[in-house]
Amino acid sequence: MPGITYTIKKNRLRQALIIGGELDDNERIRLAADTGIHRIYLRGIDSAEDDADWGRFCFQSAIPEEMVLYVYAFAVNEPVFVPADDPTPVSIDEFLVDETVPDERKKELCERYHGKRFVGRSDLLLHGLKGRILYLSIDVTGTGEGMLSRLKLYRKADTWEDAFPDVYRRSGDFFHRFLAIYNSIYNDMEEQIDVLPELLDIDTCPASLLPVYASWMGIDLSGGYLAEETERMLVREAYQLNRIKGTRACIERLLSIVLNEKPLIIEQNTIRSYEERGRPWG
Repeated sequence: MPGITYTIKKNRLRQALIIGGELDDNERIRLAADTGIHRIYLRGIDSAEDDADWGRFCFQSAIPEEMVLYVYAFAVNEPVFVPADDPTPVSIDEFLVDETVPDERKKELCERYHGKRFVGRSDLLLHGLKGRILYLSIDVTGTGEGMLSRLKLYRKADTWEDAFPDVYRRSGDFFHRFLAIYNSIYNDMEEQIDVLPELLDIDTCPASLLPVYASWMGIDLSGGYLAEETERMLVREAYQLNRIKGTRACIERLLSIVLNEKPLIIEQNTIRSYEERGRPWG
């Protein structure tokens, strides 16, 4: 089976149930500081294959030390279940994203299908979970601001195992787990290499890199007093501004970027000319 990757982006996140947080325009889930409960329930991810083996789930987590991170995962072949108190089949997707369903009942569903719970980890091996559809949920408890981003799911986390004879390909044994560690490290390095063009693009790089790029062109953006879009525009036009520095055109363009208004520049010789002609100034 090839190593299939599911990138959990905006469309899927919009369909999720997010409690105690919100999704921003950059596909990041920002956790609110005014509540101690933050929960994300994702709709099922369909592998289109019964009894599918699931590999690895990872994401970036930026939360304070006093907040605790939990991840729940379980897999099933059928997208419905029959509750203990009602013989009518219920969609698992609709059950998980229903705000009126108590969180305890959703966790019981994970236990019912022998799911897994992970504590304090954002890079998880899902070995042992079998089923066509995988369900994932994330809990963050504790008060404080935080952010979750770059959610990604791998059908197979250890493709290196395919390079070895069949006798070594036993899921869950020591050799399997040992290879999975280095395979995960390699996958992370490969992802970082893949996003290098985005990091070097002024329009897509993180805002924290803008002062660095500006400093290469002799512009100091320290202090954080400019809006992010203003900083991007300054860095984007830094080369041209350097070419015409010291001129009126440079000052006008610089002020229009920073102030978002077209400036009116009165030069000293213009003032002197008015005074010599006896015209009042101001």
